[in-house]
Amino acid sequence: LALPPAIDRDPADLSAAELGALGIPPLPASLEEALAALARDTTATAWFSPTLMEVYRRLKLWECDLAHELDEVTLLARYRDAY
Repeated sequence: LALPPAIDRDPADLSAAELGALGIPPLPASLEEALAALARDTTATAWFSPTLMEVYRRLKLWECDLAHELDEVTLLARYRDAY
């Protein structure tokens, strides 16, 4: 993969316009968005077998569905207990 141009500031301190001008795309805002971005990335998906990618995608979408059904306190308690 080609490296992007170096910058001399923390990207978190840049505005959306500045990030765009530097060619720095925003990170996905949800797991669903991240999974969609992963599916579009032919380089990353080529690192894994199609079967593994499909199982991973389905597992993560199941986790998303489960998380959407839980209230915040219950969801955070599950994360606390798991990790």
